[in-house]
Amino acid sequence: MEKRAAHEGDVGSLFTWHVPLFAVANRRAFARERRARVDAWCAGQASDSLERHLVELVTAPEAPSAALCHAALERSASAPGFSGPDQYLRAALLQRFALSAVDPGGAGGGRRARAFGPTDAYDAAAEAFAWCEASGENDAVARVPDVAVELGLTLVRAALVAERGEAVERPLAVVAELAPNVEASHVRFHAWSSIAIARLALGIPEEALIPVNRAKILADRAGDLAGQWHGERIRAQALGMMGRERAEVAAHAELAGLAERVADDLDSTPELRRDATISALQARAHVLAHMRADGRDRAAANEIEAMRRRMARARAAGDADDAVLAEFEALAS
Repeated sequence: MEKRAAHEGDVGSLFTWHVPLFAVANRRAFARERRARVDAWCAGQASDSLERHLVELVTAPEAPSAALCHAALERSASAPGFSGPDQYLRAALLQRFALSAVDPGGAGGGRRARAFGPTDAYDAAAEAFAWCEASGENDAVARVPDVAVELGLTLVRAALVAERGEAVERPLAVVAELAPNVEASHVRFHAWSSIAIARLALGIPEEALIPVNRAKILADRAGDLAGQWHGERIRAQALGMMGRERAEVAAHAELAGLAERVADDLDSTPELRRDATISALQARAHVLAHMRADGRDRAAANEIEAMRRRMARARAAGDADDAVLAEFEALAS
């Protein structure tokens, strides 16, 4: 039983591989152990095995292009015996194709990736989600809440990009229902924060606050600064959309502090440091604009000084481009 549960968990990770490792206490150790399990499984398969090729594609260090995923889908469709228990591999590949098609400018993008658009992404995501719903009673992988949640979120994202708002509610309801049962903390965080982002995209910011607060609680429990920062960024946006000016300014002040701590954290990746640096400067600039509008010169001077310190650190560490920093320098002058 334990061996079977472990296998189902490893297979389930194919559907959650793209999820950022927020709300994880030690993301480097987690990523290392997850990578080792996949590599060990692949090492036990024949080098020309289609299953091995698909798993390596889905779990590649850099996200594969939509074109590469599409080619693999065509190959798997024509492969003899690729059916029944192996359908989860096709569903994982459909999900990966959809994610790459809605973000053609990401890693693995380029001219060929742009041949696929939002409609292609939506169709693939819808097929994968339909497989999960239809197979949930009989397929052990489809029954894993983490799998159903991530396939639902992929469909939500693809539907929003394809401007198919009417297709969002069903998968979003499934995600909300299953989110409390998700085992992996980073997937649970992703579920709650993604629900909040979807509500913002649908123009319902008041329905974003509860799920984003749930995501923040998970990050707090894990002691994960990056997760706290990401959650506060969503919360600040929701408060701004709701017109709650005073609360929004306070949220941006909190956001700036969290972003600066993430940018200074030795465990942060270079990409995370760059994102957090820009986030901190944007949040400080937002607070500064309000301080100036309210005639609070001393508070404005403090924000300007904080922005200049952050820009000096970013320039020394290479965490932001000079052109970007020049824009913030103009705001702080």
